[in-house]
Amino acid sequence: TTGGATLYFVGAGSYFPVGANTFATPPSDTITPGSGAGSLTAVDSGEGRVQPYIVVNPTSNAAYFSSNLATPGGSFSSACVLALKHSKSSSPLDQQAAGAFNNSSATSIQPGSATALEDNEIFIACVTTNSGTTVAVDSGFTMVPNQVGFVTTEAIACAYKIETTGRTENPTFSWSGAANTAAIMITIKVGP
Repeated sequence: TTGGATLYFVGAGSYFPVGANTFATPPSDTITPGSGAGSLTAVDSGEGRVQPYIVVNPTSNAAYFSSNLATPGGSFSSACVLALKHSKSSSPLDQQAAGAFNNSSATSIQPGSATALEDNEIFIACVTTNSGTTVAVDSGFTMVPNQVGFVTTEAIACAYKIETTGRTENPTFSWSGAANTAAIMITIKVGP
């Protein structure tokens, strides 16, 4: 069951990207990104890729989205799934930051600024890194527990923050050990 979730956020990370991560057996749910309004953009460092997905009014169990992630040829994948209640049931996606990447020797990265247009929006940020170390985040963001890395080569870490008054955020992810990295951030509107 969905446990009452109104939206799933899925962050998919991959190494040596040769195409977007997909789902091995497509669910009955509608998955964004797509094309046109409301689509989401991946960020690719040439070594690591992070792709955000949202599933509005899901019918599939959240575990489906981490266990059925398909890896494109030559890619290693990891996934983070965040189940949200109280997101808007129609057009919940508000903003996506420009995203950022570094394909050499970074020990930190910011996903780019995003400004919530409404109060109480949920900021969700993700980073992929091949550092093999624990990732931390600042700016009052909370790391999502139980993230799934199929291999340690290109792990993903996701964090969220509920912004009670619409404002701009641009958290910094950091880790030890130089690594290739890519980061994204989106904002989700809440409501009935």
